Amino acid sequence: MHSSVRLDDATLGLFERDLEVIETELDREETSDLPFADGTIVPLDIENKPWARTITYRRVTRVGHFKLVRSYPTDIPMINVLSEEFTFKVHRWAGGYWFSEDDIEAAVKGEIQIEQEDIAGVQESSRQKMNDLIAFGDKSLNLPGFVNHPDALHSFSPYRLDSSSTPQQCLAVLHDAVTSVVELTRQIEKPDTMILPLRAYHYLANTQVSDHLNTTILKQFLDTSPYIKDIQPLNELAGAGVDGTNILMVFRRDKMKVKVKIMQELTWKPLQRKGLGYERAATFKFAGVIARRPYSMHVVAGI
Repeated sequence: MHSSVRLDDATLGLFERDLEVIETELDREETSDLPFADGTIVPLDIENKPWARTITYRRVTRVGHFKLVRSYPTDIPMINVLSEEFTFKVHRWAGGYWFSEDDIEAAVKGEIQIEQEDIAGVQESSRQKMNDLIAFGDKSLNLPGFVNHPDALHSFSPYRLDSSSTPQQCLAVLHDAVTSVVELTRQIEKPDTMILPLRAYHYLANTQVSDHLNTTILKQFLDTSPYIKDIQPLNELAGAGVDGTNILMVFRRDKMKVKVKIMQELTWKPLQRKGLGYERAATFKFAGVIARRPYSMHVVAGI
């Protein structure tokens, strides 16, 4: 007797509902360390606007000053507001997996379980891509990432954060990375977060300031900095600078300063006929890293 399952709309609908359950469960179980995609580093601004082709924001700057006046002058200085408008394209990325007709029939009849590795692979691949886009952008699209954003302040360190420098020189590099931003912006921008390459982070966290001071370089910096409240290690900073040098960054973790625009999170599409089976695609839409305040971020290379 022929026991084949009819691949009609009802059967495919049942199969898709089973897939949706697994997709949701796997998404909740994701534990990979992708700090940019997870929103651990840069705040994520997620909007459910898949129809958007572009996004636009305005940067407002106030110029002018008060001056001493005598009698009834006619040349009172005016305070002006300058507004710049920036527009970014929304881009879509896609990935998917494929099932044969036999796989679908067997899954519907309960003879095999749906292959979860394919689903998990698509989800993990999308998160990895999102992590890379946020961190490094996409040069082919003229889309900057967080660590190479043109609106950041860029400088080069005179000392490396390793055993080739003294603890005091290391501390000077860390403090200067922060105070450069504060001084340049006349205390308007005050970074509260520092990110370091993994190797530099562990060196600073395990090296004593001196034989007489029972504290590490990293702890001494945190205890004496009036601005930085959080320091995190990141693999993505190794080799991310000019000529492949390592970098550190300081910034304020605030959506009003810098944020990531995601116009649609990973979304699964209906099954589509493909050869002797069906494919299921998933897409997300991304508009880039938006730096709303120039020089609120500082990239220090050569550390």
